[in-house]
Amino acid sequence: LKHNKYTYEFLAFGHFGKKSMGLLTAVKKNFKPKFQPYVLRTDKPRILRPFKNVRGLISTTLIIDEKSISIVNTHLTYPRIHTIDMRKREFVSLKDYLGTDSSAATFLCGDFNFLPFDGRRRYLKKYFADFSGGVFKKTWKHSSKYSLLRANPDYLFWNDSRIKVDAKLADFNTSDHRPLYAKIVII
Repeated sequence: LKHNKYTYEFLAFGHFGKKSMGLLTAVKKNFKPKFQPYVLRTDKPRILRPFKNVRGLISTTLIIDEKSISIVNTHLTYPRIHTIDMRKREFVSLKDYLGTDSSAATFLCGDFNFLPFDGRRRYLKKYFADFSGGVFKKTWKHSSKYSLLRANPDYLFWNDSRIKVDAKLADFNTSDHRPLYAKIVII
């Protein structure tokens, strides 16, 4: 990936031949972002998955008009019976990471893969304002009508009253997820 207007950071989760899965954060170069990839959890390869199973986040610090904001982009593990322990470990790591500087203005976003009534979602909603899809505007297309995964696994969270967010849900384009757009104003 090359682009003359953006600086980016990529954290690979796994590789399939020449393709890589992972997390990408891109910011316009004039903001001079400071990226910090952080691994939440890593497991050894499994028999059916020959790649290393990694989950993490990319924290991006921006200084705008002498005000600092941390944008944390993450993609958590999908819910399946065999991923329960992995999901617990990575969320403990995410909570620890977010708790390191609770005074910082933080904007947390990504694919959280929350199940309905998920305790992790309730935990974040205690400390952060949030935005996701709704009953009639889902953030993810189900590949199966019997999927246990909530139809709104993508979220925007923010923790500071100095952050004003105008969030919108866009239409599906080339992905099975609807993009969540947010205009962020720091007061």
